[in-house]
Order: sequence, then C-alpha cells, then structure tokens
Amino acid sequence: MISAMSEEPERSVMAALPHTRTHRRSEKRAAPPQDKPRAEPPPAAPAAAPAPAAAPAAAASPEPASPSTTAQIEEILALTVRAGLELAEIGVSAAARALRGAVGRLPRP
Repeated sequence: MISAMSEEPERSVMAALPHTRTHRRSEKRAAPPQDKPRAEPPPAAPAAAPAPAAAPAAAASPEPASPSTTAQIEEILALTVRAGLELAEIGVSAAARALRGAVGRLPRP
C-alpha cells in the first residue's frame, strides 16, 4: 500500500515556481527607471585658487519652509518620538521581567 503512494514524487510549492523572473511587469508597478547618462566629473580646480568672495546674506539663507511642509515634519517627528517611547517601554518591561526571573532563582535565606 505504501509503495503505491510513493510512486508519484512529492513536489513542493517552491519547485512549482519558475526558475527565472518573468520579464513582464504588473500594471500596478511604475515603469523601470531608464539608464541615465553619467555625468562627467567636474574639472579639477587649480591648487592655488583664491577664496570666493562672501555671498550676500539673502542668498546664503534658504527659503523658509511652507506651513504644510513644517506640519509634515512635525508629524514625522511626533511619530518618531512615540515609536521611540514605545520601544523604550517594551525594553523596560522585558528588563523588569528578566530581573524578576533572576531574583526568583536566588536562594532564600
């Protein structure tokens, strides 16, 4: 009976998949990036180049961020802080559990 069942080789799920990646892409994905021509490296500056003159203060300072960008940055920072606090809470609870377990194994006087 067992020999009749073992006549067919057992195929795994991974064996049923193709060995190479298909060349067609899903319509949900963006088109693959096209190869961009590489920029040539800038010419080497002379060793004894004079220092550039100081730029005007208005040109040196960046434009202030728009209110929507600032709100997005604040939201990202708040989310990051919350995630950090949550990870810290998980770490503290794991450390407390480990400490309780270690203290529980100590011999009592």
